[in-house]
Amino acid sequence: MKNMTSRVSFSKPNFELFGMLGLKSIDMHYHTQYSDTMTRIDNILRKASRLGIGVAITDHNEQKGVLSAMNNNYGVPIIPGMEVSCSDGPHILVYFYNVSELQAFFKRHIERARGKDPHGMTSLSVNQLFSCLENYNCVTSAAHPYGYKLADLGLAKCVRKGYVEEDTLQRVDALEVISGAAPRPLNQKACTKAEELGKPITGGSDGHTLLELGRIVTCSYAEDNDTFLENILKKKNYVVGTETKLITSLFQAGKIFVKHYEHPGAALKNLYKSKLDRRAIKAKEQLAKRLKREP
Repeated sequence: MKNMTSRVSFSKPNFELFGMLGLKSIDMHYHTQYSDTMTRIDNILRKASRLGIGVAITDHNEQKGVLSAMNNNYGVPIIPGMEVSCSDGPHILVYFYNVSELQAFFKRHIERARGKDPHGMTSLSVNQLFSCLENYNCVTSAAHPYGYKLADLGLAKCVRKGYVEEDTLQRVDALEVISGAAPRPLNQKACTKAEELGKPITGGSDGHTLLELGRIVTCSYAEDNDTFLENILKKKNYVVGTETKLITSLFQAGKIFVKHYEHPGAALKNLYKSKLDRRAIKAKEQLAKRLKREP
């Protein structure tokens, strides 16, 4: 198996070359009008068809985007996915082998775990999520593992801050090593962590605008989605792409803000509760250490 350095490239994807080589390229982290943005399904499919790539639709706690895009007339491969926003901070990408399992998972676990802001924090902790997923045929990946500069939305970052137990990292199948929304140093840290843990890798644009679609892709020699997902687990894939430029990030942030604040009370409550809960966890940890030191 090739080492991490040869499987991750911080460079612009060359889809013409990838096609000539027989590589299947999929943007493994993308949002639609049914999540925290406004990008329409038909526009996504048209651009993906033009680029010659597939898309894993990973709306926050939602299945509608996948259902709308599946079996499309453009011939664009769609991986049924979801980005679950956990109550203790991490965002986890879940990729299903078929849409019926996504629907069953959503109906049984996600629909009732959502709050008034359906794309915000669910009531599921990250470990509760992994326990729920044990009954489904799927692949999980930690989205932007080190979060963003000002947000604790990554599994590795939440572990480092003490919000989540360290052994939780062993429960996720893969790490997202290039996330369009994360700065280069944090993506490089994700690469290092994946290599350290011996984890499979994924990459995606985390796109909230049409401009970002295909900016980062995961590639492998696969004829169908099942083989593509299996190749991720077998570490027979590559991740290629570059992060979102600052001006585009600001534009994306504006779209996200507008969608979340369709439910202003719920969004503010989620933000307050998440920060309060995490501070409480940290305070308990510090108190336990202090008591342990005292005679």
